[in-house]
Amino acid sequence: MKSVFSIAIFLVVSCFALEGEELHAKWQQYKLHHSKAYEHDEEQLRKSLWHENFKMVEEHNKLYEAGETTFDMEQNQFSDMKKEELNQYLNAVLSQNLFEQNVQDFPKLFNDPVPDTWDWRTVGGLNPVVNQGLCGCCWTFSSVAALEFQYWKATNGTLVKFSQQQLLNCVSNSTCRRGGTSRDSFRYLKDHKLQNSTTYPYIGKDKQCTYDESLGVLKSVTSWKSIAKGDEVALKNAIYSIGPITNTVSVLEDFVFY
Repeated sequence: MKSVFSIAIFLVVSCFALEGEELHAKWQQYKLHHSKAYEHDEEQLRKSLWHENFKMVEEHNKLYEAGETTFDMEQNQFSDMKKEELNQYLNAVLSQNLFEQNVQDFPKLFNDPVPDTWDWRTVGGLNPVVNQGLCGCCWTFSSVAALEFQYWKATNGTLVKFSQQQLLNCVSNSTCRRGGTSRDSFRYLKDHKLQNSTTYPYIGKDKQCTYDESLGVLKSVTSWKSIAKGDEVALKNAIYSIGPITNTVSVLEDFVFY
């Protein structure tokens, strides 16, 4: 009986050791993939935070595979951060009035029915997705993607990569931690040209504005309209007839790992 009990204990200990080794290997892979490096004391803290998020993602994805939730998750550069640190990138407070200004109805612009599904990526006019890194400037990426598409349409197929960094640096009071909206971008571009990402590359950090008007590619943004909050029909019509639309999303904890 003693030998059987000893074998059972050995098997349990071996399983825990194997689990620990696998987790440690995944932690090392995570650090390498995201270029993370820490001193010993901080490493223990970061590994613990990462482990908690790792388990949360694993449990959530089991629900996704079972059809109990509509999206899956994965680890990212935020997985080893405290909630207080994450909030530095997610704390933009926007006035509700902002979304009620300049609202326009968007009826169908064509006689053909709007399809149930439509993906502009299969048509053209969109550049590959860029990782913005640890800088809360998603509004610059949203603005730039919409403008790149409209420029592509206006020039019959010239796809340019515009500069998110210019908007981050040059829009008034903009920083990686302040947040913003596409409206901020468009107001700035009424009076300034927009450079491409070659002459003003993205670094994902705050720095002094180095805008050079002579290098501007997009001459100006003359006007823009808003879609009424909650009007999904208008949104659907606008996407199909006009192109990609910028939007503002309230980010909950789950969305951080979406």
